[in-house]
Amino acid sequence: MKQLRKAVRALSIFALPAVVLLAGACGSDNSSTGNQLSNADLVGTWSLVSFQIVPQPALTPPAATGTLDLGDSTYDVHILLDEGTAVDTVAADSGTYQVNGSNWSQTSDNPEVPQSTGSVSLTKNGSNETLEVNAAAAGVSTHSIWQRSQ
Repeated sequence: MKQLRKAVRALSIFALPAVVLLAGACGSDNSSTGNQLSNADLVGTWSLVSFQIVPQPALTPPAATGTLDLGDSTYDVHILLDEGTAVDTVAADSGTYQVNGSNWSQTSDNPEVPQSTGSVSLTKNGSNETLEVNAAAAGVSTHSIWQRSQ
């Protein structure tokens, strides 16, 4: 966990990852928007399902919790890593993002945070939507999975 905390701090917050969706249940209503995504498909509030700084193990609630708010072109992300101590690691960032097909890019409002690029996917299973983001910045790769909450 200590190595994970250092990696998060090294990013100065969050090189917002690429999405790998969790399919969820069975049924014929499963669909993936594939590489036809745009920013408009992702607007809303998302809850963290899984967060990983590759190659470290993925963290899931309650070890990692968070929200991702995506606007038309802006993002606001908050992640809390519960380290089982009195001091937890909080990662927060905001900026702009762009989705073109399955390509993801984001630029933080903080000039010290490098631009991040990667891939994104969206899976729909009935009314459930799962977003998966894989991104890299400054030699650090992240993978995050989010479920639409609003």
